[in-house]
Amino acid sequence: MIKLTKIIWEERKRTVAEIEGKLSEIATEMLSKYWDVPVRNKVKVVENRRLSRSLGRYVYNYYERYIELSGRLLDYGATEIILDVLLHEVTHLALHRSNKPFSNGNPYFESELKRVGASSTMTHTVGIIYKYDCGCTYHNSLQSNKADDYVCNKCEKPLKRYAIEYHDGIGGVITEKWS
Repeated sequence: MIKLTKIIWEERKRTVAEIEGKLSEIATEMLSKYWDVPVRNKVKVVENRRLSRSLGRYVYNYYERYIELSGRLLDYGATEIILDVLLHEVTHLALHRSNKPFSNGNPYFESELKRVGASSTMTHTVGIIYKYDCGCTYHNSLQSNKADDYVCNKCEKPLKRYAIEYHDGIGGVITEKWS
């Protein structure tokens, strides 16, 4: 069992490395296509399975700059959504390299997103959403990204999970319901 798990884990690491390499090439192409920013090295793109509230982020410090994409996005996201999130993060990187405002919500940053055709922050729903209900009329249902036990705010009955939805970001939703 341990040997089989190790083989599966090694296969997953190899696949992730291939995906990260391809996404790095695409990000570098995006950078040279949309901005006049000198590209010395390939843009580093890595998977981060700990990102739970965002689909990607641009990380910069004194030593390096790179892009992280969430494992949820890479597992469930449609290809065009992955590329859209990547373009959004490359926009952060390009504007930062050009010494221009690169924060979400900044008017200049938002105008650059429109110019290159990338979506703004928090526009895609990707991953698994659990739906809960208690049966009272106070609410229709509760949505959550967590699988914890919940209690209704009104009647204090335990909420029961009645469905799981898988979202790909472009409107494709697969729902599994049970009673």
